[in-house]
Amino acid sequence: MQNKDSKKHKQYKSRPRIEDFVSESDFDDEIKNTILDFAFYLRANKMPPQWAAINSWKFLYKKQRIGYIRLINGSWFFDYIIPTKEKGLELYKTDLTIDEAFEEYAASEDLKEYIWDNVKYCTNCISIGHCSPKNLTIFGKDFKKICWNGNLSFRNPTAAELERLKKLYDYLKNNTAL
Repeated sequence: MQNKDSKKHKQYKSRPRIEDFVSESDFDDEIKNTILDFAFYLRANKMPPQWAAINSWKFLYKKQRIGYIRLINGSWFFDYIIPTKEKGLELYKTDLTIDEAFEEYAASEDLKEYIWDNVKYCTNCISIGHCSPKNLTIFGKDFKKICWNGNLSFRNPTAAELERLKKLYDYLKNNTAL
């Protein structure tokens, strides 16, 4: 049996497609199918997942980073980057200003509570010093110390939740400038 470090090294060298990795993994069938469905959606919409790190795939649209899929201990996490008015300056600003058009769209699609419930707080990387937590107000509610590397995180979204996530990405696809 290969040890854990050897498996990681192999993944680093091969940079697998998420579909191949998931198909060979021990996820339950429902999780596998949901991940594969989402990967298909991303590819069909010109946002192909690209290997980023061990068990992590990023996706870009028009050269802008818009999210991640991370596979950790039998769960998958989908990280979404909320559109803000700051472009290219996110690393340096502490307070982000939400894109009003995104907020209006999310409210019209009944995504307000879903977004609030899945805000991703900065937890791990503060201790190692390479993080810059952000503050954000969305739908009139203030959030402090949210992660700069994906402001929302959804754990093991179901097929029904996946449809809500696709709405979030449809917004980005239709509102991302070159």
